[in-house]
Amino acid sequence: MNPRLVQLGSFEISPDLLTEPGEALDTLLGRFGSPQVQAAEDDVVVGERWRVIDNSRDSGGTVVAAAPVASGFALLYLNHDHGRWIAQYDPLPVPVAPGKLERASHLELVLPANASWAQGQTPLVSATLHNYGERTFPDPGHGYDSLHAVGWLTAPGVEPGGSFAYNGSDGAGSVAPGESAQVAVHLITTDINDLPPGDYMLHAVLHSVGLFSAPSRVRIGGCT
Repeated sequence: MNPRLVQLGSFEISPDLLTEPGEALDTLLGRFGSPQVQAAEDDVVVGERWRVIDNSRDSGGTVVAAAPVASGFALLYLNHDHGRWIAQYDPLPVPVAPGKLERASHLELVLPANASWAQGQTPLVSATLHNYGERTFPDPGHGYDSLHAVGWLTAPGVEPGGSFAYNGSDGAGSVAPGESAQVAVHLITTDINDLPPGDYMLHAVLHSVGLFSAPSRVRIGGCT
């Protein structure tokens, strides 16, 4: 992750994109065949200062553009469908926040050391989240973060993966500056109850900022 990036909605982008003068909406749309913008009847579509923040056009994906409004940025989504472009306007202001790497830089996620689990039982796992920074986490100013964490097991010596499909909606709560809190870790190892006895490594990640814990050894014993 690039320490200079900022987050706008679900996108991490260069902050330089947000300082560009942008272009008129008609000019932007003209590069996509000038589609009619789909918007609610009472929406006032921003007419100026649009800039593309995510471009998956070459791979057939969505092109996303943003324009400044009073308390953030409005977004425009352009999708290619059956040979033509469709433009959908989202008027809800999206705030700008520091990037994930910066938001995670003063946090530490710590798993319990040397745990033992009974075979065939799904344990309840928690980690300690330390906040060494000067701001509460999650920062209520942008709403991008939560205390939602996921965990999984690997054989000793196997590196953790970097992509996670599970994204639950839990993780309420906050950690004040200089404080720590227990965070529930939701295990995503699908066959965990069928794992044979032995030693494993437990990994966890704080989902919204991609903050990994150090791995912790777990011993799975026989049935109790």
